[in-house]
Amino acid sequence: MRIAVPGTGTVGMTIAEKLRELGHDARVGSRAGSKGDGTFADVSAHGELIWNCAAGTASLAALG
Repeated sequence: MRIAVPGTGTVGMTIAEKLRELGHDARVGSRAGSKGDGTFADVSAHGELIWNCAAGTASLAALG
């Protein structure tokens, strides 16, 4: 399954790593796209499922 993980902190990176170990195509996104596999929008467009791991203060912007 293609899974988008907005959030490049410890939680997002750990979840994405485990999802990849399980055989999923998980991509991690950051606000500016400088960390992970692209921006929140890039990885969200890729995913069939979005697993929000963005910081609480950035979650609404990430999901927008």
